[in-house]
Amino acid sequence: MLKELGFLNADGAPQQRYYEFLDQSRSKQVLAQSIRETYADLFAVNKNAYELAPDEVKNKLRTLYAGKKSDQLISRIAATFTALCEYADFTKPEPEPPRDSSLSARPEEKNSPPTREAPSTEPVTKKISGNILLDSLQYHINIVLPESRDQAVYDAIFKSLKEHLS
Repeated sequence: MLKELGFLNADGAPQQRYYEFLDQSRSKQVLAQSIRETYADLFAVNKNAYELAPDEVKNKLRTLYAGKKSDQLISRIAATFTALCEYADFTKPEPEPPRDSSLSARPEEKNSPPTREAPSTEPVTKKISGNILLDSLQYHINIVLPESRDQAVYDAIFKSLKEHLS
């Protein structure tokens, strides 16, 4: 559910929205925005979908899914939607992302997979999203090594890494 709402990426790592949600003064508005995006089809049918009763939500979802999902699954989706809406605050305007925070990311990078580049020994200064400057970038590469008693396997892996990352 957290992945669908945009709090976690496909790998389960927290996204910017997760950190915004941790701010208790904005958490209900952040959740409301996530619900609007996740259930965009439902909000396209009724812009005040968060005010619908659970049975009304089920009926709208039946129409939207057009027989592609079972009635039991639609009931569960409707219950989840209703429960999320009970916590969320749709009365306040949608929250704007922070502008001068080093934690903010460009919207197009939000769900994009990480790019693989070789690390540089020189500090990099980049301007991202307004006035944010990054003085250096770090790349962390995790390697899952196979189980082997043959030292040559590990030597080959590390030799290849050295050649490609140097």
